[in-house]
Amino acid sequence: EERECPVCARRVAAAALEAHTNACLDISERASREHEDEAQLRAFLLNEERRASMLPCALCGADVDLCAFHIFQACSHGFCKKCLQEFIRKKIAAKECSIACPDASCHQSIAAKDLKDLLTPEEYQTYESTSLEEVLRKSNNLVRCPNKECSNIMENIGSTATPASAKETGSNGEPLSAEAIKHRDQHRFRCRACQTEFCAQCNATPYHLGFTCQQFESYGKARHCRFCGDQLKQQQRSDVCDDPDCVSKNADCCRKMLPCGHHCCGIRNERVCLPCLEADCVKLNAQQQKSQKQQSQQTGDDFCNICWAEDLRSAPCVVLGCGHIFHYKCVKASIEKRWPGARITFNYLNCPLCHTPFSHPALAKDLKPGQTLLAAVKDLALARLREMHLENCDDVAKLGAQFYHDPAGYAMHRFSYFPCFKCKKPYFGGERVCEGSNEVEFDARELLCSGCSDFAAQERCSIHGTEYIEWKCRFCCNVSVWFCFGTTHFCDDCHKKSGTIQTTPKHLLPACWCKVKHPPNGTEFLLGCSLCRLQKANAFR
Repeated sequence: EERECPVCARRVAAAALEAHTNACLDISERASREHEDEAQLRAFLLNEERRASMLPCALCGADVDLCAFHIFQACSHGFCKKCLQEFIRKKIAAKECSIACPDASCHQSIAAKDLKDLLTPEEYQTYESTSLEEVLRKSNNLVRCPNKECSNIMENIGSTATPASAKETGSNGEPLSAEAIKHRDQHRFRCRACQTEFCAQCNATPYHLGFTCQQFESYGKARHCRFCGDQLKQQQRSDVCDDPDCVSKNADCCRKMLPCGHHCCGIRNERVCLPCLEADCVKLNAQQQKSQKQQSQQTGDDFCNICWAEDLRSAPCVVLGCGHIFHYKCVKASIEKRWPGARITFNYLNCPLCHTPFSHPALAKDLKPGQTLLAAVKDLALARLREMHLENCDDVAKLGAQFYHDPAGYAMHRFSYFPCFKCKKPYFGGERVCEGSNEVEFDARELLCSGCSDFAAQERCSIHGTEYIEWKCRFCCNVSVWFCFGTTHFCDDCHKKSGTIQTTPKHLLPACWCKVKHPPNGTEFLLGCSLCRLQKANAFR
């Protein structure tokens, strides 16, 4: 009979079951003891290995795992990473550019590689910038450009003191003192990267020429003339100095204060004040008026684009209809001066920046004579264009042409008109293609229309009077513009070379190219009334 062993589950003979079971129990007990001994050994070895990988931190006193421990390569001192990170962050916060090993007996600086390993990239960047600032602060030879977009670093290698020239003056207009010259030589820099000129001692931009830093600070706190910037005397109650030029400007300027607290730079008795010209206010106004009409971005530091001698805040200004700002007196002077050459031009009535016609209530009286002359020249030019049947030529009628649908503009561009010295009226001087450069230096008394030339052979048109009477140039076939010496008519081109062409033999003068019957060139000839001549030509066609 067989039975199953309760230990190993084998079936053995019933007689041998007891002996087999005891043997199985003995084997099981021995295996269990061996397993327990092996587990204890493994645990012991693991514990010894762990204890071997632990190092003591001198900062916190705890045993730290080797992977959380950092040893400096330069001095071989080691501390736990957590303690080192806290230590370094405190030093950075204290703006220390050279951080030494935390060990009391060690003075070795922590290397950049160790700092990179212990800090985050953002923290290391902060450390670098802080260290650089500290080095620049302590150094007498290194200077940083104050322009935030540049920040270029330069070395001050020193310079030999140079005497100021007799004409060199400071920003206050006074000659440079010995102290100011010394300060200039030591502290004035110009960045080679961005060309910013600045003071290396106080970072003032631009450099305060003529002042030391302390003097410039005092100068900035004092009261100054609103026009020339000179420092006012303590007893002066006005905001304008005693200079005659500034007193004259003060008589024309607006006396109001703007809501922003700055002076109005406009002229007196304007209904609407000029916008503030201070840079911060100009920027703020531009942001507030983005959805409105485009406003000028000119500031008080910008030069007047007419005189190019003073900035805008140095004299009363006007804002024109186009939005651009100029000195009031500069605009008036430009209008009074009129055109620069002999031929009448009208650019002097337009804004020099956008060429829009001048427009301002205070300038209406000054503009009226020029606008009247413009209307007269425009009428004369249009009448001649119509008589020549050119009002629908390609330059006017063709889409995309320069003067498309602008016959008046085309007529003004094509024909030249000059002011008669006697009657002051404009008279025709030929087509612009026939003339040379517009003479700047000329004798205005030689500009006479045919009706005022007092020439013995002059005629009068029974229909149009003397307004359209024209003379041929004595030396070529162009229409005369100049009447000189009381005897001779010149076109614009021949007038420029009058000194030589008058002595040229008649057979060497330019050959006739016109279809008008006239004596040989070299002889005075009256062409007659230009309108009648054009009407006859049109009737013949």
